[in-house]
Amino acid sequence: MTRGLLILVCAATVLGTALLLAGEHWASFLLVFLAEAPLALFWVGAAALLGDLLLSAIRLREPPAPALRWATAAALGLGVWSIAALLLGLAGWLNRWSAGAMMLAGPAAWACLRALCGAGFSLHTHGRLKPALQLHCWLSAPAGWAWLWAAAMPALAVACVGAALPPGLLWRPEDPHPYDVLEYHLQVPREWYEAGRITPLEHNVFSHFPMNVEMQYLLAMHVRGGPWAGMYLAQYVNVMLAVLAVAAAYAVVKDRRGNGHLAALAAISAPWLTLLAPVAYNEAGLLLFGTLAVGWMLRATDWRSAAAAGAMAGLACGTKYTAVPLLLVGLPVAWVAASAIRRGRTAGETGPAVGPAVPAVFVLVSIVVFLPWLVRNWAWTGNPVFPEATSVLGQGQFTDAQVERWTAAHSPRPDQRGVGQRLLAAWRQILIDWRYGLVLLPLALLAAYKSMALCGAGFGLHPAGSVQAEACTTMVRDALLLLLLLLWMLLFWLLFTHLQGRFFVLAIPIAAMLIGLADWGLLRETIAGCVIAAAVVATALAGRQLAPWRSEPVFGLENLSLLLPDGTQEAMASGANIDLIGDAQAFLYTIPMTRLRYRTVFDVNVPPGASVVDAWLGPAADGGQRLRLVDTDELRRFSRTYRHIPPPP
Repeated sequence: MTRGLLILVCAATVLGTALLLAGEHWASFLLVFLAEAPLALFWVGAAALLGDLLLSAIRLREPPAPALRWATAAALGLGVWSIAALLLGLAGWLNRWSAGAMMLAGPAAWACLRALCGAGFSLHTHGRLKPALQLHCWLSAPAGWAWLWAAAMPALAVACVGAALPPGLLWRPEDPHPYDVLEYHLQVPREWYEAGRITPLEHNVFSHFPMNVEMQYLLAMHVRGGPWAGMYLAQYVNVMLAVLAVAAAYAVVKDRRGNGHLAALAAISAPWLTLLAPVAYNEAGLLLFGTLAVGWMLRATDWRSAAAAGAMAGLACGTKYTAVPLLLVGLPVAWVAASAIRRGRTAGETGPAVGPAVPAVFVLVSIVVFLPWLVRNWAWTGNPVFPEATSVLGQGQFTDAQVERWTAAHSPRPDQRGVGQRLLAAWRQILIDWRYGLVLLPLALLAAYKSMALCGAGFGLHPAGSVQAEACTTMVRDALLLLLLLLWMLLFWLLFTHLQGRFFVLAIPIAAMLIGLADWGLLRETIAGCVIAAAVVATALAGRQLAPWRSEPVFGLENLSLLLPDGTQEAMASGANIDLIGDAQAFLYTIPMTRLRYRTVFDVNVPPGASVVDAWLGPAADGGQRLRLVDTDELRRFSRTYRHIPPPP
């Protein structure tokens, strides 16, 4: 099979599977897909051209493989957009025109620079033939292991169909639950869009989170001209982030001369990626930036590669706070440990000494890239990482009761705090959870053992300094770094999280890279077969959850109020102002925020003896008729699961 034929097979597989999953409303899905997917593809392409310019300025000593360069360029361009959107939004200058100009600036600058350097498009016939002939030769070449991409296409189809569904439908009642999407991942950008600037939201503590991915959603709202007009573009951009994360795993392993196709398919074999791709969470961005941070740290032998790794880690920290301990702290420690162990095993060989330059540059660049979010929070609350570390850095607007509620909600339940209970949670939430694919983590551990055992045996067979010996030491070092990082992520999950499986997803690309880097020898086809089978099962398990919507006319739905209880639409149409008590899914209410009030459970301060209903929204708002929508069942649940929330009267 040639590469050209493989591309046609992949495209046909995605489209055919997607239309089959869409069911009788396939035409509605196709309209959404054709309207949003090409723009999301252009979105990533424009970001990649901007990122390529920035990578060229670094002048890397060892140029990466093309796949790694372009994956990094796309991530870097998207990260620059997010930080630029933050700064423009804080100044009140982010709008449709500035957002559009930001996206067009990269391609325009790239084209101009290429033309000035003599590498632009030639008007002569021979200038057009050379790239055409190169493309023809590339498409005509045998696909080789690239045929594994065909097995990944059904998962992409599931993600594309899911992204055409309105927010709030996927994947109830399991995680990733859409509540967070409607509460803050899309709701906070919606409020900033309507306000015309980025400001602290006293009723939504999540507005203090770092939001590199949510900045992409805000840009989508500006480009499309509204929160609900831009929500499908936001979801397809998130699909592209997930695709880039898989491509990054492929690129890193390919750059290290491993089987990148096997690594990519191993990542897809965990249903978490397919489930997270079509919903507007931020984990897809974390996976992209985190994978590239690890990949560049694997090849970090000088400050330039360390700076590239640090930039990716800083963007990951600006996506989700958990990246700070996992990457900003864990990655340089794992790099130093793996390098030291390697040199201990290979004493007498030449090679770069373990020095402070690489980890120091990594940490410094990471902090600089993460700094805009820290400064914003410091200016808003006095605590750069609010609402975390409140006992040390200050609790901002939180009362003592709210601090206690936040801390307890993000800690293990009382029945999970013992060592045995935590290990049991890891068994249930990770090792036997279908969303981790069942075979991914065991294969990763086997791959780490095989890499270190095989190359450990090879140290005595090859003379020191030979190409074979250096390949063995590199494989051992890479496997050690990834294994140490994987163990650190598990330890952090056990000790410092509230034991939800989603907070371990960054281990998926790490495990996939271990599998791709291992030399499986005669077992190569067997391992590939296991990974293919796991990917097929993962896609089937995720795809079956789309079944309830195949017969419902919901693809491309813009009026989310249709998903609200009976009577709510009439109240919204009447022009009444609405107060939500116990419900923070404000994105479902397609009315201006001037008519809508809500509060997350963490922003509620109930004085002693006060009614939770009266205290929920604080002082009464002035002006107009107000309708209170009280979710009594949710209030009862809050009173059972969150501290200092009394039951409703």
